[in-house]
Amino acid sequence: MRGMILAAGLGTRMGPISRYLAKPAVPYLGVPMIEHSVQVLRSAGIDEIVVNTHHLPHTVEAVLGDGSRLDVAITYSHEDPVLGTGGGIGRVADFFGDETFMVINSDVLIDVDAMEVAEAHRQSGAAATLLLRPDPERRYAGVEVDRDGMVRRIEGLPEGVDSPADAGAEHLMFAGLHVIEPRWFDYAPDQEIYDSIRDVYAPMLAAGERIGAHFYDGSWIDIGSARRLLAASLDRMPAEGIVADPAASAGNDLRHSVVPAAVTLGGGCSIEDSILLGGARLGEGCSLRGCIVCPGAEIDAGAAIRDALVETGLETPLSELQ
Repeated sequence: MRGMILAAGLGTRMGPISRYLAKPAVPYLGVPMIEHSVQVLRSAGIDEIVVNTHHLPHTVEAVLGDGSRLDVAITYSHEDPVLGTGGGIGRVADFFGDETFMVINSDVLIDVDAMEVAEAHRQSGAAATLLLRPDPERRYAGVEVDRDGMVRRIEGLPEGVDSPADAGAEHLMFAGLHVIEPRWFDYAPDQEIYDSIRDVYAPMLAAGERIGAHFYDGSWIDIGSARRLLAASLDRMPAEGIVADPAASAGNDLRHSVVPAAVTLGGGCSIEDSILLGGARLGEGCSLRGCIVCPGAEIDAGAAIRDALVETGLETPLSELQ
């Protein structure tokens, strides 16, 4: 089985960070998000992966390279324009051949055993299987599942496709991973740009195809925005923080922060509850709390910054970001 990571989004909700990095290349707890997606696919025994790209593709390729560092073989499908969640898959149909394949989003972090998902899919005989999780707050489009574990309805599909769910249906949400059979492509529209849910899964449901559901109630983290990146990082970060180079702690007060190796600290800096990204340079005596410092940003000596996303010469309050 081969896999695909969807990484072609513009990352607009990341705000200024997306001027420097494609969203999949943004680190979470010191590790680029897309590496987490690779590891999920690896847990299913997948070692051949295609990654679609669009915005700042070189930053994604700089992280993954040919995949050998992560014990996989990676190829790239660059899109211009972006082809959508369905069109991106359709463009690389030949990569999958006539075999079952797995697709995962690059901007959600899940701790799932993908081999278990793949095996459940195989046993179900379904045309595709979606990883679903509870959504008690109903923040995302709902997916209803019947007593047999098959998808009956996906919220927001076109008129005439939303089939009524039976009494055993439950409101869930798509968690960003699906296992797909090649006949998925039989329902894809004859165009380059299309959506996987509206333009493929909708006609599949209308035609009576069986779409399976695999339930997941473990950790699920959406790193869609800069504010969410900081909040999720602080929530999961060890008390001592993540400091790649222990020498950086000498002469600086680093507390509950991510400080990668490719950062220059001028000495006498106080950094708390913050994320520094690669190439940042902080002058002597800087004080940061609750900040994200963009790649390559330079901060003057003695600067005191609170609750902001920092670029060279520019501070954007986090409250103004998504």
